[in-house]
Amino acid sequence: MLNFSDQIFEAIIVSVDYNNGTCSISPIDSSSSSVINEVPLPHWAGNGTAGMFYGIKTGTRVSAVFTSAKSRDVTVIVGIIPKPNLYPNLFSKRTPEDLPNSIYPYPDINEGDLVFRGERGAEIALQNDGDVLLTSVNGGGAYLKRNQAKTA
Repeated sequence: MLNFSDQIFEAIIVSVDYNNGTCSISPIDSSSSSVINEVPLPHWAGNGTAGMFYGIKTGTRVSAVFTSAKSRDVTVIVGIIPKPNLYPNLFSKRTPEDLPNSIYPYPDINEGDLVFRGERGAEIALQNDGDVLLTSVNGGGAYLKRNQAKTA
């Protein structure tokens, strides 16, 4: 039987198969160059067809776990590890020559907010007060207040 500490580990996504909903991961602490194949993509989807689906990129750091206490046959990703230097306060301390212009900081969020952002910066923000913001990378979009709508 595996100990709990032997079941959960940090890994890097080394390849993604979007058509089959799987990826391959390489454990970070492994002394060998082992790769675990056919790991389900970490979508938030339940029993039906609704959910939040994410086109995860190769090179993403994840937390993964072996789901059986007896073997390492089934592996799932339980979390995505964010890049600390993309949080707004740390990002603003970097100089423009440090970053490509296609890199954006993580959004400013408050308790209860939920923000969905695409690779190029378009966002859907569901705010704790019930407002909804839809924005494009160029700043245009719509602001849906609980009882009225505005567009920019």
